[in-house]
Amino acid sequence: MITIIKPNEALDFKTKTSRDIHTVTHDGVFHADEIFSIALLKLFHKNIFITRTRDPHILESAVNNPNTFVLDVGGVYSPKHLNFDHHQDDAPEGLSTIALLFFHLFPDYKTDKLLHKLYERLINGINEWDQGKTDRKLFNHPLHLPQVISGFNRFGTSGQDAQFLKAVDFAYKILGNEMNTASEVIRSEEIWEKKKVLGNDTVLLPEFCVFWRSVQGDTPKYKYIVQPGENKWSVMAVNSDNHPLPQANETDKGIVFQHKDRFVIVFENHKSAMKYVNKHLLGKNEIKMNYEKY
Repeated sequence: MITIIKPNEALDFKTKTSRDIHTVTHDGVFHADEIFSIALLKLFHKNIFITRTRDPHILESAVNNPNTFVLDVGGVYSPKHLNFDHHQDDAPEGLSTIALLFFHLFPDYKTDKLLHKLYERLINGINEWDQGKTDRKLFNHPLHLPQVISGFNRFGTSGQDAQFLKAVDFAYKILGNEMNTASEVIRSEEIWEKKKVLGNDTVLLPEFCVFWRSVQGDTPKYKYIVQPGENKWSVMAVNSDNHPLPQANETDKGIVFQHKDRFVIVFENHKSAMKYVNKHLLGKNEIKMNYEKY
């Protein structure tokens, strides 16, 4: 649970259990930087109590409290004391609060595949936005994630604290989704390593590979992908503009679905899919093959 603690209660507030933490960040307009920082802390702590303020007395007390996280405010950068104001001269250049906190929480992230992908896909993008390294045009399409978070603000109203909590909840859900996505990418890389290359430009995958497009890299060397999925088999074109799938005809059996743009054909089973592949992609009209999954 995340709870807002009003500034007039902050100096006397004490958490009750070891899984509870007190955090302090600035009031007013909130940004993806501190919102996602708190979402990260939610991975480790059951209850988070937040004070949003710029009151110098409260900030001084917070930065001197070794059990209070001070985020994006406070005038001090000192990770060992849980102070993460990235605006200070002694803070690493080019890193905002979200990046500094991530490195503090996961010091060995580069050796962890999931955490490394999480940083590259999500955390670094928020960091670069906060550092002004991303185009911040108001009407970018599609919206950048920090713009979506900014949309939770109700500028100059009494509802800011409630909106802040909604933004953190939203960010926490995104964080969970991105952790799942990172896991699926890793799994896709493992499946891709087990591929069989049929001919020079067709790949046969042993399992459903969610992110086969991504794990190929920026310059795919293959034209067609064959893979199982939900009791069906699919034949797909990597780039249907340049290399559309050959049109199936009346001699091709077991077709469940064929897209009009010829980027995918779904077959009832492996055998039907491989007969199509042999005839149309490999140019082999008659060939004995093992139609079982390998």
